[in-house]
Amino acid sequence: MLTMVNSAHKSAINPMFPLTLDTYFEIAALLVSILCYSSIRDKPFKWFIPFLFMIVLVELAGRYIRTQMMLTNSWLYNISIPVEYFFYTYLFYKNYQLPVLKKMAKGLLFIIPVASAFNTIFIQGFWNFDTNILMAGSCIMIFLCCCYLIDLLKREEEVILLREPMFWITTGLLFFNLGELSYNMFFQYIITHKQDQKAVLFTAINSKLIYVLYTFISIALVCTTNRVSKR
Repeated sequence: MLTMVNSAHKSAINPMFPLTLDTYFEIAALLVSILCYSSIRDKPFKWFIPFLFMIVLVELAGRYIRTQMMLTNSWLYNISIPVEYFFYTYLFYKNYQLPVLKKMAKGLLFIIPVASAFNTIFIQGFWNFDTNILMAGSCIMIFLCCCYLIDLLKREEEVILLREPMFWITTGLLFFNLGELSYNMFFQYIITHKQDQKAVLFTAINSKLIYVLYTFISIALVCTTNRVSKR
């Protein structure tokens, strides 16, 4: 997921460089995906290369818009965040083995872009940060992660979890979205009662969650180098 930077969550204007540590974690994950290309080129994980490249570009563009142009960058994340949810849902779709879970994930691949477009056009608008999609997307990711863990438990063949790339991705996504959802559920209350006006708590939570997510993604990609695909 991205470091969401908008007027509601960020109050201080920082220079373009040096980059924040969480951005370096994202860049590192991109480099790992490129180094692991030979082991992922025939797998769904190959899409991590363009996906992580997009993540880094959005981060840099969002930072430039906010710090150099001094404009709101919410619209940029209104585009990129639904793409993130769509991408991870696609990974679950390709890695589920239970037919019912594959059908469910396939349906979500249609629902996510449609719901996102509807929310942007008719409810929250393009220029305002789409918190509805963020909340709904976090819930969907948590649900898909739990479904994958159930899918793993029901497999007949032995699964070595620490060598299973999708297990690492699922774990990272689960931690990330549980943390994001927990904060955003109480965001309005926190802001209303002036308990995190400068988004210090949000920044601390979001940054740590990004460290975890992209570290686990990097581990997952490294795991593909020692794993023969059964698909």
